[in-house]
Amino acid sequence: MNKRVYIKKIKEIAQQDKRRRLDPRYLKVMGFLVAKGFLYINKNIHLNPNGHINLKDAIWAGRYVEPRILEVLPAAYERFKMKEKCPKLFDLNPKQWIS
Repeated sequence: MNKRVYIKKIKEIAQQDKRRRLDPRYLKVMGFLVAKGFLYINKNIHLNPNGHINLKDAIWAGRYVEPRILEVLPAAYERFKMKEKCPKLFDLNPKQWIS
């Protein structure tokens, strides 16, 4: 492979990453985690402190866009599953995962 092929592949991957960062699943999960103080991001996004996030979307966002989400997801789940004020911050409906 020559230099042009590598540059072309890098540009394709950069475009794919750019599209994924605009995905509503990523924005919703990051807005929630940033609003709750689990993550910091230097871009302006809509904070979502009172919203619910789907665990499947959080795993997708962590796998394909931002790996830090997977690092803080267990801590976020443990922190909010016990609170009686907001017991359903995570949508844990396993029936929807089975296709």
